Amino acid sequence: MAPRGGLSVPTNGVLGHSLRIPSTNTELVRALSRLRRESLISVVLQWLDKKHRNFCQPYLYADHDPDDAENEHLEYDPPAQSLEELREVYEGHKKGKGSRKEIADRILCGDWRHGISLYQLAMVEERLLLDHPTSHKWYGKRLVRKREQEPGVEPGDYADDFPRFQAATFLQSLANQLSPLMKAHYYFTRQKNMHKGMGLTLMRIFMHDSPYNTEQSLHDVQPQTSGGSSAAKAVWVAFPDGSPYVYLSISTSPGQRVGYEALSLQKLLYDAVPQALSKPFKRYELQDTKLHTRSLEALLTLRGSRGSNAAPGGWSIFVDNKLNQNTLDFGINPPSKDAIKKSKPPNPAHVHDRAGKENNTRTTKRGRRNTALADEEAAESPASKRWKQVAEGRFGNSGVEGDGMALERVEVRIDDAFPASVIPAVLDEEDIQNPRPTARKSKAYGRPSRPSELDREADETASTPGAGSADWRPDVRATFYGSHVFAGIRQLAEKGVVDGERMPGWMTGEAGVSIGVVKDGKIRTRNNIV
Repeated sequence: MAPRGGLSVPTNGVLGHSLRIPSTNTELVRALSRLRRESLISVVLQWLDKKHRNFCQPYLYADHDPDDAENEHLEYDPPAQSLEELREVYEGHKKGKGSRKEIADRILCGDWRHGISLYQLAMVEERLLLDHPTSHKWYGKRLVRKREQEPGVEPGDYADDFPRFQAATFLQSLANQLSPLMKAHYYFTRQKNMHKGMGLTLMRIFMHDSPYNTEQSLHDVQPQTSGGSSAAKAVWVAFPDGSPYVYLSISTSPGQRVGYEALSLQKLLYDAVPQALSKPFKRYELQDTKLHTRSLEALLTLRGSRGSNAAPGGWSIFVDNKLNQNTLDFGINPPSKDAIKKSKPPNPAHVHDRAGKENNTRTTKRGRRNTALADEEAAESPASKRWKQVAEGRFGNSGVEGDGMALERVEVRIDDAFPASVIPAVLDEEDIQNPRPTARKSKAYGRPSRPSELDREADETASTPGAGSADWRPDVRATFYGSHVFAGIRQLAEKGVVDGERMPGWMTGEAGVSIGVVKDGKIRTRNNIV
């Protein structure tokens, strides 16, 4: 009779670093295939380092059982005798031996054929996050004090009050809240110079919807089903140093969908993060800052330790304090033109354009010199120079590639009243009194899409006046897409497509949000938390 398996008992413990998932796991194979060859070798060498060996033990010759039928193929891929020998093998791969696919196959089918630990998987996803910084969508949240359930607290005590983050204490409190609801694996990593010397603490939480914390429960997880990904999902939480903000992330790999089970687990996690940072009579909650982006660099710039009012747009010239004068006296005693030229930092966009134009002036194959740059400068009209000057004044040092504020999507709703004199000429009275509701459908799956954050609330819709009123507000929205939205708007202003003088301030990125409502030319958020 075959031996009976061990008894699994529900527990409140967390998933340990040494627990292994099968090497055939779909999510694991996909993660390794996305790594670059150099990164893959670097991660394996980290596994073989002394400080990581306890959780990353490979399959060695001492573990070989010749009577095991699963090891009949060992003659084609024999295991290493020791860790030092295995390390030399992967050091040799650094010199150009073997392709990325061959190295990944050796890892999954050879040196770690008995499975990859959760600690190793976390290190792989950490390297993926660093190599592909736009693979995750980040949500900027702010920690604010709860004003209820705290008797005797003055309103002034809530200003600029945020908890001190300590990884060990936070992890213990978070695990106590989540362990009765789900099992999770926690992994901390530290990035000291993520952006302009600003530090960041990253925490990866691998959520597993199971009452057991055994390897067998991990083996039973199906990585992906027809209805979406499984309930086991990894979420990143980032804590910038000296900042009241928290960044929450969801992996948005192409072709992957998040199932309903995973969404419910994520909701539990998001609610538990502020509770783990709270103390008795000092409770916190997370409020959305209306900044959603795929760039951690943009979050650190706009919601980092240097404050949320980083002065994008035309005010960015005062941030670096390179004008050699008092900022408050800028309008009273303006500096000379020579002082501005010496102190003014170079415009990356102009430097890039000039570099590209200088490349065109190099000697061609026929030995003739191209004078396109000189002809273009001579033919530049006064209007074009004026547009560039206006754009430089409106955007300052922002709105260029490499400014650290790249937002790939900006969505706004225009909440200004429609002119009463134009309403009869545009719409019929019946259409204004009885607007026809339209049901939005999802293009991908043919079902109603989730409500947008810009949808008007019930009280706002009820208070909208009817026909003939000067306060009628149509539902007008504008969405901008691109690798850097405000850099694209700046280029349009430099070419005269957008009127730089009449352009509202939110189009230069001064608000520092990716979603909001525009009224009277100014952008505002739902809860005014920026």
